[in-house]
Amino acid sequence: MLRYRCHTLFLCLLLVVSIAVASPPDLSGQWETTVTGPQDTVTYTFRFDVEGGAFTGAVKTVNKKEEATGQITDGKIDGNNISFKIHILIDHVPSTVSATGIISGDQLKLTIEGEDPHDGHRKIELTVTRKKSG
Repeated sequence: MLRYRCHTLFLCLLLVVSIAVASPPDLSGQWETTVTGPQDTVTYTFRFDVEGGAFTGAVKTVNKKEEATGQITDGKIDGNNISFKIHILIDHVPSTVSATGIISGDQLKLTIEGEDPHDGHRKIELTVTRKKSG
């Protein structure tokens, strides 16, 4: 009887661990970062709306000259890895850039790449933090 209970307990623990490992990280909500450069400070605010292994949302960028909002599409979650497209105006020119990232708790490391109408191909690295509600 004791052997049966040990096997049952082991199977229950294995099930709990497999559910915890299989659950995708929580991406939903708002994430922010501020980047200070030699000429300007830019604040990025991402909002992710997750449904299953896919997501959409928006990104808002604010600097001293302008504010722009872009739409997030084609969002995919694969384990801790994410990828998506951002459709946004860059210097009043419609643009689409690609983003990839890795989620680790309340931190998201993003690489965003695309064509800048003035500077050609650009790549930026951001570390974005989940905005706490309350």
